[in-house]
Amino acid sequence: IRPQTKDTTHIDFMIHADPKGEIPAWIVNQIQRKWPLKFLKNSENAVQTFSLPVRPGVLMLYKELQALSP
Repeated sequence: IRPQTKDTTHIDFMIHADPKGEIPAWIVNQIQRKWPLKFLKNSENAVQTFSLPVRPGVLMLYKELQALSP
């Protein structure tokens, strides 16, 4: 993951799999085409619903830093 511009990010997906002929190539190709977008959409949904409480020590440091700002 790396920034490209102010509003865009470049993401490289790399999948290493060798089904050794157990799965037809056309099915593997379909999955590989759809998986990155589905992964990103699911990640975006998870981030929007995820909440992590701020620990008291971190909150105290944050307030101290805010006090230092003009």
